[in-house]
Amino acid sequence: MRDDIQCTYTITLASVVLLGGVVIPGATHADIDIKETKDFITVSDSGNPILEYQRTCNPNKVYVSKLYTPSGLQVLLDSPADHVHHHGLMYALDSGKSTWWTDGEDKGKQVPAGKTKTEHDKQAAVIRQSLDWNTSAGKTILKESRTITAHRGKGLSATLLSWRTVLSVAGSDPAPLATRKHYAGLGIRFVRKMDKIGTFIFPDGSQSTSVRGTEKVTPAKWCAYVTRIDDKPVTVAMFSAPSNFRHPTFLFTMTAPFAYISATLNLYRQPYTLKPDASLDLTYGIAIFDGKRDGSVLERTYQKWLKLVRNRPAAAMRMDAKDHGIVLRYGDGPGRCDILGARDVWVFESGGSYYMHYDAAGSKGWLCSLAVSKDLLTWEKKGPILDFGKPGEVDSKSASYGVTYHDGKEWHMFYLGTPNTSGPPSLVPSFPYLTLKAKGKGPAGPWIKQKKVVPFWTKPDTYYSITASPGQVVKHGGEYLQFFSATTRKPGNRCVQRTLGIARTKDLDGPWTVDPNPMVPIEEQIENSSLYYEKSIKTWFLFTNHIGIDRSEYTDAIWVYWSKDLNKWDPANKAVVLDGQNCTWSKKCIGLPSVVQVGKRLGLFYDAPGGNSTSHMKRHIGLAWLDLPLTVPRNEEKPLIGVVSKLQKCKEE
Repeated sequence: MRDDIQCTYTITLASVVLLGGVVIPGATHADIDIKETKDFITVSDSGNPILEYQRTCNPNKVYVSKLYTPSGLQVLLDSPADHVHHHGLMYALDSGKSTWWTDGEDKGKQVPAGKTKTEHDKQAAVIRQSLDWNTSAGKTILKESRTITAHRGKGLSATLLSWRTVLSVAGSDPAPLATRKHYAGLGIRFVRKMDKIGTFIFPDGSQSTSVRGTEKVTPAKWCAYVTRIDDKPVTVAMFSAPSNFRHPTFLFTMTAPFAYISATLNLYRQPYTLKPDASLDLTYGIAIFDGKRDGSVLERTYQKWLKLVRNRPAAAMRMDAKDHGIVLRYGDGPGRCDILGARDVWVFESGGSYYMHYDAAGSKGWLCSLAVSKDLLTWEKKGPILDFGKPGEVDSKSASYGVTYHDGKEWHMFYLGTPNTSGPPSLVPSFPYLTLKAKGKGPAGPWIKQKKVVPFWTKPDTYYSITASPGQVVKHGGEYLQFFSATTRKPGNRCVQRTLGIARTKDLDGPWTVDPNPMVPIEEQIENSSLYYEKSIKTWFLFTNHIGIDRSEYTDAIWVYWSKDLNKWDPANKAVVLDGQNCTWSKKCIGLPSVVQVGKRLGLFYDAPGGNSTSHMKRHIGLAWLDLPLTVPRNEEKPLIGVVSKLQKCKEE
């Protein structure tokens, strides 16, 4: 995946199952119920209350006034005598001389603008509201687009809520966001019975700064308050999306004289000016559990919440590979061919030697290059094995990612060609990605392009309208199957969707027929394929890249799907193989996989930039191992299944 396409989301309806029992919609359940009055919107599930939303100013704010645990314990306190301006779950800031945190006739007001909209179905209830942030004199300084989603959680261990606020300037003047309040932001005031007796927990490694008394500010992606109501333990967690401004968020916490959590922007130390041509887009989550929850449960819940708000499927199970680390570094290839990076690897064995095709990023662009090895650990670089096409040809800007197949007599290569790239110096191949053909007499080539052979290309109005790039070839049932990468854009959605498709032929030098439907749904957001057949259980394992999103899109993990039938794949049968958790040197970005059997182990090659980088450039090739025979992962908890909502809004930036 090479195109940097950023997406922004309205918090949306999603059909999901989360680890730990956070959200499990029942397909046979009735819709989540919404009831509206002049002042309130109430959300319930089969008669069990979830939340109450104060839709009108009371007296200066609009907020969530009640929020319940799955067993029905109400946790929010509204306008207590000690701080009458504390209203349950509320969002407020200061700008200039105006404040929306405190109440009063001389304070700012959040005034609903237009009609409050609601939607509900079997998966979630959504409240959307536009608010004018007015001064006491009635002048609108800020405009807020607010979306609150209650995700289904009947009979489960947590109630899950998402809160999205998008702030913009109302007029032509910048709005200075500054305050002396170290707690201003999205705040939760708890019922009295939860005060003083609880403790706060954070992710490992979090560093808190004491402000006064029990008040602290802690930069973290989440925090949780573990307390009780009477004799019943309760845990309330607040999550912050990585896309938020100043992430990890600055979490204000206190336990006495009362308990409070607030997600802040640290404006009391770092003022910020919101300009007229910009917006502040913030997404937070609230998870409320009956009972005590520890850090591992909270982290898992946080990760699954992220998958939900990003509206992308997740692999709940794992098949952890053991990482060896880097085996081929970029920069020293013949003729400086890979001076800018090495990636998109394809490894195969022939005659006791191992051959690696990798995309060498040089000063003129990306070309498929060769390295050879006897042990998979030490590689000798041979340089490019394909050249750029002539001007006007479809591979004029890149001839890369060479996938091979040996039919017993000849060697066939299917490679990626494109006439487009990004600007220098990176020259990253750009859409469309097309599958082209070359042939060689041996595993090392030389490779001769077959310009008259058109295996399959992109086709308008299909799931492969933007890319149809090569993947592994398998002979099966008298024909050849190629598991290729497919990309399209669904109507009304400027963000691309990716999946794998199956193309078929009986002649490797002829045209291929593409299946009308993808291997798995387009919402899976996967690309590239490498297969292994486990004879002991008669099961195919397909390794692929998952595309995640954190401000921009990037390959965040290697997944594996499994099936006993090459023609039928269940999207629920998937697991994470390698990501930032088990990769020793790249903690955020994990690139394209290629697998090869070596005795009783399966070698898994991949590319990555290292550290927390998600760059397309300066990547190395890594190696991880899986023990054989492979077994199907098992998990007592169900996997997450996501459905992209029609409410999703994406934009390229």
